[in-house]
Amino acid sequence: MSFQKICLSLRPIAINDNIIAIFSPTNRDMRAIKTKKTIISRAVMTLLMTLLTVSAWAGVGKRHLVPVAPDSSDFVKASVMYVSPLNNFKSIAGHCALHMECPSEGFDVIFTFSEELGRRDWGQLIARNKFRTVGLLADTVINEFRAEGRQVVEWPLNLTHHEKQRLWMLLDQNVAKSSAGEHFCYINGQCASMVLQALERCTIGEYVDLGPRLEPMSLTPQGNYYRWVFRDSPWFLFCIVTFGGDGFDRSAPVDHVICPELMVPLLQQARLRSSDDADSVTVRPVLIGSHQELLPLVTKTYTSPVTPRMVFAALLVLIVLVTLLEWLLRQHRLALWFDRVLFALYALWAVAVVWFVVVGLTLGDANWNWYIIPFNPLPVVIWAWQRKRPQYKKVFLLYAVVLTLFLLATPLSAQIDLDHQLITASLAIRCFSNYYQFKYSKSKPKI
Repeated sequence: MSFQKICLSLRPIAINDNIIAIFSPTNRDMRAIKTKKTIISRAVMTLLMTLLTVSAWAGVGKRHLVPVAPDSSDFVKASVMYVSPLNNFKSIAGHCALHMECPSEGFDVIFTFSEELGRRDWGQLIARNKFRTVGLLADTVINEFRAEGRQVVEWPLNLTHHEKQRLWMLLDQNVAKSSAGEHFCYINGQCASMVLQALERCTIGEYVDLGPRLEPMSLTPQGNYYRWVFRDSPWFLFCIVTFGGDGFDRSAPVDHVICPELMVPLLQQARLRSSDDADSVTVRPVLIGSHQELLPLVTKTYTSPVTPRMVFAALLVLIVLVTLLEWLLRQHRLALWFDRVLFALYALWAVAVVWFVVVGLTLGDANWNWYIIPFNPLPVVIWAWQRKRPQYKKVFLLYAVVLTLFLLATPLSAQIDLDHQLITASLAIRCFSNYYQFKYSKSKPKI
């Protein structure tokens, strides 16, 4: 029945035509009675309309404002959820979220940090890829994880009913505020940091004491911690190291250096402590009770049998062999085509490095990237400019010296590692070889 029909069916029955006919009033009395009838009818209708409108609005708002029973802290349940990793860029470190439910009212929502629709996985490497806080129906999220074969485990949070209500309200606000999206950052702009920040803000008269750093999080500098996080994905780690910049040489607070894999162990040791100005000091654990496995593990991650170190070590060996063939057996034509392929790939790699650095990094506020020195398109520009001039050979000498100095600078930064220095050594050998051949051999064809 429509709202209009309900209102029409509730017209007043205390005053009607039968009652007026029994008393047989005069015309003057009839007009007075009709006037009173009209006034009373309008008053009753206005009152009914007001009551029904208020009731309707109350029913709608009930889905957003969660009432709290004063005698039950389980009226709203809050849990932290961990999801097993996958072999792709956005899920290689796992995932975590906050699960909020109110069984008596039928509310079951998972708040998570989700990427914008239509974005590719590699976009997560750069700051232009935006993520946002979203609240989704739990069944929808669980079914998606079930289709991916991921394990889902959750632990209940030891929050008071007022803190749970405040947590839900803050998460709703985050959903509204992040509608435009936020820049993804592996330090403080991802799912784990979202969970920690929400827990820290929802406490009332308390604060979250995370305790000592976990053993992997105590690795210094920060680059060693990232190498531990992505230890099972060497190619993704290679990309992170390439574009990470000097963020690898820094140290971050415990609540900023966190990955989903370490979220639960960190919260298991964390404590909720009352403020220093409180009358009595109270300490209680952040997590309470035992965990619950919502989905079993079906899809397991795997480590690539071919690592960057193996590939670039093989490249270095191949370059040494080509150089020996060039010097000892005068295989200049073979070396020429090998150099063309090598430096063409180098030019593409150098442009990619510079582009990622200019666009923006995801490992925090990195101000410098060491790999701009060996991997930049400037030598290619100089080569194109000086190729037909007598100073052509000096381009290779200059770049060979720069690469050699960069090899000696390995201890200066945690970003500089063996995988990348194998590439640097390969380029240095070919640059020295080209300089030597162009200077002392007239039969050497130009690249």
